[in-house]
Amino acid sequence: MRKITDMLNQKFRGYYNYYGLIGNYKSLWKFYTIAMEILYKWLNRRSQRKSFNWSEFTRLMKWYGILKPKILESPNN
Repeated sequence: MRKITDMLNQKFRGYYNYYGLIGNYKSLWKFYTIAMEILYKWLNRRSQRKSFNWSEFTRLMKWYGILKPKILESPNN
């Protein structure tokens, strides 16, 4: 699980650095939520019964420190 979250944070960091422009927060949040929904889906496919419910999944992602969307462009540029 640590490998998956580390890789996901790398992807998020690169995406936020490139697309983190003023006025683009809505798109960043949409990307984040879709990625988290896909991860939830694939982690629950590991066995025939569900591994997580949504509240356990979000608690676990907070514990692993998944990066939230943020605007990285400064308003002075």
